[in-house]
Amino acid sequence: MNRNLRRAILVLAGMMVLSAPAEAQFNLGGKIKNVVKSSAKKVTDKAKNTVSTQVDKIKNAPAEIVSRELGKAEVAAERAMDDAVTKAKKTAEKKVKEGAKKLKDKALYDRTYKPSKKAKKNDPKTADETTPDGHTRTVAQIHAGYEHLPKAYCSPYYENSNWYRMDTEESNNFHNNMRLKVFQAAYKFKNESPIGQYIYAFGDSGDAVPAGYHTIWANMARFASDLKGVTPVAYFLNAKVMLTKFIFGGVQMGKNSSDKMVNSDIYLIDTPANLTRAASDEMERLEELLYSVTPYDVLFQATERMMNGIDNNLSSNPINAAAYFDCAKQGLEYLEAHPGNPKDDAYEQLTRRFNKYDANRVSIMEDAQAASYGKQAMPATVKVDSKTQNAVLAAVKKKFPNMGIQKVVFFDKDWTNAKSQEWPYKIVQRSKLIGVLYKKGNDWILEKFEMIQDTSNNGKTWSKTYRFIGEGGPRIVDYK
Repeated sequence: MNRNLRRAILVLAGMMVLSAPAEAQFNLGGKIKNVVKSSAKKVTDKAKNTVSTQVDKIKNAPAEIVSRELGKAEVAAERAMDDAVTKAKKTAEKKVKEGAKKLKDKALYDRTYKPSKKAKKNDPKTADETTPDGHTRTVAQIHAGYEHLPKAYCSPYYENSNWYRMDTEESNNFHNNMRLKVFQAAYKFKNESPIGQYIYAFGDSGDAVPAGYHTIWANMARFASDLKGVTPVAYFLNAKVMLTKFIFGGVQMGKNSSDKMVNSDIYLIDTPANLTRAASDEMERLEELLYSVTPYDVLFQATERMMNGIDNNLSSNPINAAAYFDCAKQGLEYLEAHPGNPKDDAYEQLTRRFNKYDANRVSIMEDAQAASYGKQAMPATVKVDSKTQNAVLAAVKKKFPNMGIQKVVFFDKDWTNAKSQEWPYKIVQRSKLIGVLYKKGNDWILEKFEMIQDTSNNGKTWSKTYRFIGEGGPRIVDYK
């Protein structure tokens, strides 16, 4: 055997030695070593095959070529081993961290905690062994679970009770009111929907946050403490939709005057962006648990409960009906993606049921918008001749046959002309602001429109038809 071929064999033997104890180069612990060994072997086997192929190609070549090519092979082998070590270590650390996170996330379900001594001293509900409707754990167990939530939550819970559902009438009323404020703001026009109120956290933090933000966290905490309860899942659906309204739905939080932290060294709450970032991160964690721990049937029942809420509130509470609609839609999206979904007849029936609500979505949201502003004074109007009044009333009834329009009112006495943007700037159309009135139950509803007439000869004659562009509403008005 010539010297160069012997050298090639030694290179391969060296690589085999390197690949075997690769995990020993990391001081990471048993679990990581197993992952490292598997990951490193895949990479080093590839490197060994590469060098072996190279040796076969050059074993009959002149000595100087063999020497040069083996030098390259040695460098390539060293680089491959370095890559193997780095990739194996990163893969191992990632897998171990992911495993630890999953174990920690499931801890509140896998374990039933007992209240701490401090909790017993400050929270009388730690002695409550009743199981609330739609839950799988007692009040005491749920409150004990609050003590083991991630550090992004305000803790201890008994000193920051507005951030939790405390199973008291006062707490329930607080969160119901905050929920209503969020949805009331969400269903207004975006430039008219500041949340408009700040509530201070309990305890010594003094942090001011927008109304409703506490309730998002309270609902998430409830779900995290009882992942298999229908009611906690319903709270979670509300939290998800409320958070979506803050981020995308036009609910304007304004700037917070506080520069303090939410019980951690992670999130400042002095800006709306930081507020929603903290909640969004926790929401993402809980969504994973919804799919991995919460049974499909429980999510199904919670979604069905949201649809029942639409029916129960359509005529009496339009804002609540719209909120239940949005929550039902969110629940159905989660059901679609849930790994336990059998896509059976019950699921198809629930989907068809929601589609019926969805076909009426515009009306549901318009009623919610009108209710979100409350009853307002009727704006001042101007009188027009009966011929114009009747002509315009007939035109709007024809244009909007399903609105049930009963009256039309005018807000402008004179027409406003619009001219072309090019010389000689001829008149091309004219407009007036009008309002249409119709009834929902005992309430008069007002919607405003810009009524437009076109002309083709500089305003000497006008089209006999009108065009209508929405300008505001619907609004409940005090009309007599």
